[in-house]
Amino acid sequence: MAYPGRPVDQKITSQKIIANMKEEFREMYEIPENHQCVGVITTDYPDILHCAVDDATKKTKVDVISCDTYYGGAAVKWSANSGSAFAIISGEKVADVNSAMRSIDDYVKRQRFLYDLNGDGSFLYFAGLISPAGRYFQEELDVTKDDALA
Repeated sequence: MAYPGRPVDQKITSQKIIANMKEEFREMYEIPENHQCVGVITTDYPDILHCAVDDATKKTKVDVISCDTYYGGAAVKWSANSGSAFAIISGEKVADVNSAMRSIDDYVKRQRFLYDLNGDGSFLYFAGLISPAGRYFQEELDVTKDDALA
């Protein structure tokens, strides 16, 4: 489906895997006891990160511990490389988290959900279809795996 406007590239601004987290970190973020590894990732636009971590919960054995936005809107980023969205995922094994991080990276690179309607960055809109919902959206939005989101 073609949307009006120009697709806007979205990118991961930072990512890190912590193979064996400290107990204080586990307690602070209420990470399950059987999870030894976490992945931390930021993107320049929040909507794509929420969709990417949801997609990762469909394909990998990870939990989304946190996925939040930390800014006042796409036009208020503090720099061109700033991360406006921040997610923490966790898994039992490093391989699980590594697989999820690759999945998130691939999703951000290949999906085109953000569009610039006017061509000057003054009107950005997000248009995407998520079908079916992954575990993250099921828990956060109280939907079922059979639900589609637009």
